[in-house]
Amino acid sequence: MEDYYRLSSQVVPDHYDLYLEPDLENCIFQGRVEIDLDIKEEITELVVNAHAFTDLSVLHLIKLGNIQNTTTEVSSSILQHEGLKPVVKSNVQVEQVTDSNKRRRSEEPEEFTPVVAKKSRPAGPGRFRKQRTSESKKSAGSDSDTSTKSPSPPPPQPQPPKDNTADKAAVVEKKKEPEVPNDNVKAGTSGGLLLLRSEWTGPSDESSDEEDYARQRFIEEDEERQSEENENEEDIYNEEDDNDRRSWSRSRSRSRSRTYSEVSDRPDDEGGYVLSSDESETNVDKVVDDVCYVGDEDDSDDVMQVDGAFDTEGTEESEGDGNSSSSSSDENSDKVDKDKDTDAEKQEPEEIDNKSSNENPAENIEEDKALNLQLDEDNMENNKQMDESSNHSQQSAPVSETLEDKEETITTVASILEEEEGDENIVDDEKCNEDIEEEKDTLDDEGDGVNNDRECSDEDMQRDILEEVDNPEKEENIDENDHEVDNPEKDNIDENDPDIDNPESPELDMKTPEIPDQELEIASIKFLRDKQVVVIKTTENIQAGKYKLAFQFSGDLDDSLRGFYRTKHVVNGESKWGAACHFEATGARKCFPCMDQPEFRSTFDISVKRPNHHVEVLSNMPCQEETEEIIKFKRTPNMPTYLICLVIGYYDSISRKTESGVRISAYTQVGQIIQAEYALDIATKALKFYQDFFNVNYTLPKMDLVAVPDFYIGAMENWGLLTFRETALLFHPLQSTLSRRQYVAILVCHEIAHQWFGNLVSVAWWDQTWLKEGFATWISFLAVDYLFPEFDIWSDFLTTEMTTALRLDTLDSSHPIQVEVHDPGQIDEIFDTISYNKGASIIHMLFHWIGESAFQSGMHKYLSTHSGSSARTSDLWCALDTGSSPSVADVMDQWTTLQGYPTLNVRMEDGSLIINQTSRLSQSWKIPLKLPGDQMAVISSEEFTVNLDLGVSGFPLVNVGQTSFCRVNYDWDSIMKHYLVDIKTLAARDKAGIMSNLALDFMRSGVDTKLHLLELVGHYSGETEWVVVDALLSVLDDIESLVQDTKAWAGYLQLAYSILLPILYMVGWDEEKLSGNITFTQGAVIQRLGKLGHSDTCGEATLLWQREERGGQPLGKSIRPAVYRTVAAKGGQREMNYFLNLYRNVQRNEEKRMLLTVLGSFTNINIMQQMLEWSMSDEVKQQDRVFLISCIAETGLEGRCAAFKFFQDNFAELNKQYTSGSLLKRLIMGVIKHFNTSQDLDNIIQFFQNNHVAGAQRTIEQCTEDIRNLIQARESSQDEILRYLTEKFPAEDSDKTASFLTRAKRRSLNTSFDKAVQRV
Repeated sequence: MEDYYRLSSQVVPDHYDLYLEPDLENCIFQGRVEIDLDIKEEITELVVNAHAFTDLSVLHLIKLGNIQNTTTEVSSSILQHEGLKPVVKSNVQVEQVTDSNKRRRSEEPEEFTPVVAKKSRPAGPGRFRKQRTSESKKSAGSDSDTSTKSPSPPPPQPQPPKDNTADKAAVVEKKKEPEVPNDNVKAGTSGGLLLLRSEWTGPSDESSDEEDYARQRFIEEDEERQSEENENEEDIYNEEDDNDRRSWSRSRSRSRSRTYSEVSDRPDDEGGYVLSSDESETNVDKVVDDVCYVGDEDDSDDVMQVDGAFDTEGTEESEGDGNSSSSSSDENSDKVDKDKDTDAEKQEPEEIDNKSSNENPAENIEEDKALNLQLDEDNMENNKQMDESSNHSQQSAPVSETLEDKEETITTVASILEEEEGDENIVDDEKCNEDIEEEKDTLDDEGDGVNNDRECSDEDMQRDILEEVDNPEKEENIDENDHEVDNPEKDNIDENDPDIDNPESPELDMKTPEIPDQELEIASIKFLRDKQVVVIKTTENIQAGKYKLAFQFSGDLDDSLRGFYRTKHVVNGESKWGAACHFEATGARKCFPCMDQPEFRSTFDISVKRPNHHVEVLSNMPCQEETEEIIKFKRTPNMPTYLICLVIGYYDSISRKTESGVRISAYTQVGQIIQAEYALDIATKALKFYQDFFNVNYTLPKMDLVAVPDFYIGAMENWGLLTFRETALLFHPLQSTLSRRQYVAILVCHEIAHQWFGNLVSVAWWDQTWLKEGFATWISFLAVDYLFPEFDIWSDFLTTEMTTALRLDTLDSSHPIQVEVHDPGQIDEIFDTISYNKGASIIHMLFHWIGESAFQSGMHKYLSTHSGSSARTSDLWCALDTGSSPSVADVMDQWTTLQGYPTLNVRMEDGSLIINQTSRLSQSWKIPLKLPGDQMAVISSEEFTVNLDLGVSGFPLVNVGQTSFCRVNYDWDSIMKHYLVDIKTLAARDKAGIMSNLALDFMRSGVDTKLHLLELVGHYSGETEWVVVDALLSVLDDIESLVQDTKAWAGYLQLAYSILLPILYMVGWDEEKLSGNITFTQGAVIQRLGKLGHSDTCGEATLLWQREERGGQPLGKSIRPAVYRTVAAKGGQREMNYFLNLYRNVQRNEEKRMLLTVLGSFTNINIMQQMLEWSMSDEVKQQDRVFLISCIAETGLEGRCAAFKFFQDNFAELNKQYTSGSLLKRLIMGVIKHFNTSQDLDNIIQFFQNNHVAGAQRTIEQCTEDIRNLIQARESSQDEILRYLTEKFPAEDSDKTASFLTRAKRRSLNTSFDKAVQRV
């Protein structure tokens, strides 16, 4: 079976015209998209991504010819909205059949009966229309006056035509025409959407009625043309007709509409669905202004939808002869000629002779007869085109456009005379001259015959035309790459001047024959759900060239938080629906059919029907044009599909304009705009910082930051329209915490960095995800450090980014930064700690190696070189290379292609440091490393020596500042024993690094390493810097997992109390006395002691909560979450009701999220069960549900068992809500990672074997590997740890230590607090 997970690079989308109609009331949407495709080489099938639509129709697949649009504004068609049919909300495609549709189906004959064409452009809505300039709009306006003409009456009896020699040019020797294969599609015409019937093989040779009617229509059209010439006089080639006819000749479009149906269509062998053989099709052929009409206001009752497509009921005209459309085709051929005449006439109006148009018809006839005697090869070519047009009309529009590579190409006199300036299609001079001489010889030999043909009767001429129709001959193919001969004198040629026929006049240059658009006949359409693609096959292979592919679609605005989904807004206490997009990585295909890969960059024209007048409608670009209902946005720059975004909802906003002229706006739900001021301020400053740092400007005119009520991840970098979860963007100046302030700053800077890394320069494929995510993560810390140096944000980077990545990369189930991915589930999975955190960490290492100046210059080179395109890792290394040895690529390649990291084992011998490099892959790494004495070197050998300066004392630190992504393991006997006391003199990051490095691979390390770690953590007692405390709490978690539910638990509690209580003594309970990150330490230590059940801490937390509950002084912002969770851990039903009511009454989502963690901290099994059941209610947002379930799993043995059981029982529902991505991974990790027995592991493995989760396979493997390592560590080291803790903390000493620490802590409470407690 074909692997469609990655689309062919030979089919490139250049542009999308996207129109959407969201229905917020019914939570559905519908729309259309037309894609401009550039197919590089011949293909057998066309594959487009599509997923989860309730209805999907292919409207047409058209190969574009070489007839250029002459309007000044070049644009693809704009999708209109009125003709879209109402959709039915359902989970599957259903065939929509009306009573009239059923009647038509039952009455429809076996043989195809074409429908007579309407002469004027239908006024009906729902069409693809070319975007026009003001001039062409004027032309369209004039056409609209006749757009409501009624259908032509039944054909009258043939009447002799008026004598109109100009229109009845003599028939000359024609080139051989290609035969029309029987399986080609034939099309009739109507005012509705073009549908094709592949069974019909053309008009019957025995159909005399068809011939009679075709002759009659030919005569009528001659009369109409003559009448038009007499009435229009000098303005016959006015600007309005010129634009309209030019657009008409450009787009002989025939649309084929087919749908897939889950109900009626049969499955194929590949698991997809193939169109039913009885699909409804009708042939039509009506295109004006590059428009494919899908509806008619005047004939709206005749339009209905079958299998999601449109069809037209037969009218009176459909019962006419089979060639009833020939009149339209004949008329159209005349319009082509007039179009070309108009072009030549307009280019040099002062030199064009219009006398013939001002004279009476009799004089015109005589003049034309004289002119016909002197026709040269150019006029003959013009006559051939007229004959060809008549030939096409007599075949009832046989759609020669559908013949790939066999289409006849025609050169007209008007095309020869057309303005050559700006035309790049120039033919070979020698070849052109040969063709001219050949045509002259033919004219000399058959000149009399030509003149005789001119003077023949109308009946004979028409009979000849019909005979040529019935006996077409194959025409030799014309190379599309032929070019026009350059002729600087062409502008001065008048096509009506008889001198042009003078053999002595200068030889005329010739243009490349014009090739009209071709409609391809679609043989089959398959929808493969597992692959998320639609596969379109045509009757013949699809040749290289430019194409237009159009779809109509509809879908549900669901709660998936992926693709185009619904969001819930609260407006004046009332819930209302909005909509938003989240397309990364593969969500765009849920909104519209597309080529959904990051390397495909296209422009987008987006139009949206506003659901109501109260909602904001936002997209990537500013609004270009807005009517009462339709909002059309400006065209986007080239960008991948995953960056497209649309947000609709009830929002307030504030805006600022930067020094560079970019308008930055922040949007929040109604009434919350004050909380967006902080983010807006950061965005304004960050944009300037990045522009200065990269020396590359932001390229869009605006940037919007939107707090979306329901959002899957923290934030998304959609170009020009950044979307955030509310907790990631909103910051209340009085009520939010410092941690929230830092979090918002990091997230905003991260997404703005993506406007360069990821948007301006995108990734070539998802295996390069780290290139944008890793870099944006790292530089967001650089920006925040620049904006808020008081945050000490690089310390946070060490614990939250680098150490986290090192821990995960220790596992065998980890992966390299660049990893091969295929299906959407795998793609979502690599948006993980490795891509983000490890990617950021190696950029951090590179930055400190080459220096800020070289790094900044390299960034400018990289962005400037690849602006507007995609790039790979090698492109970044090349741009950053400084020319020194080793090169950046030599050093950094292995960091992205290899899994894991090196370990540096450091020992001291004779005053020197001996560093030995090892790795689990037995791979020698090149490590940029900062050594003692601020030495920067690239270490590549397996062992090397560093000589220490004699005057240097203190801890012999390697990897100073913790800037390199590696583990440093100091020898215990030669270094750690002697320098333990010196650790306190180190910088905070280095203190944290030494401890974290020893704890890496803790579970798989030997018993000695575990005992050394127990010894080391005791020396961190009383540390208050947040980076150190954060690392300490992580190490205590590792130790706790080893001893939980064992005899060593009591000893572990004493160890933890001995370390944490002195810290609490230092920071106290009053946050007003603290500043900076120390407040993080205060809250984290209180929470950990409360979780461990420290009685005095729990008691004091309860007193503080009771005081607040009774209306006393509220808790401080920093300790409030810790106090609440401590109370909940020992609380019952009363406490649960209090916190649940509090959750229901608060408005800010920051507070709601905090209270969910509190509600997940109860250890009472009955309350845990209640909370788990409540988590599935509408009161808990889908994006927050995961956090509540995970918190319950962290509470202990009963909690993790209850949470996993709940997960198993509700797996089907949860698996629908979280199909892939970070929330799914967090959910699975949260419910299984805390298990520590072999039986638990077996149950977990068995469950996921029976319940496959495509989007979390790697996560499951990593979690089960962690559990397996934990089980082995518990079995191998339990006795030694118990012995160490028993010796370290005897029972009697433990009581004394706890009592002493508690008394010391109590003395730290201030007097006002003591009085408050006494009052309570």
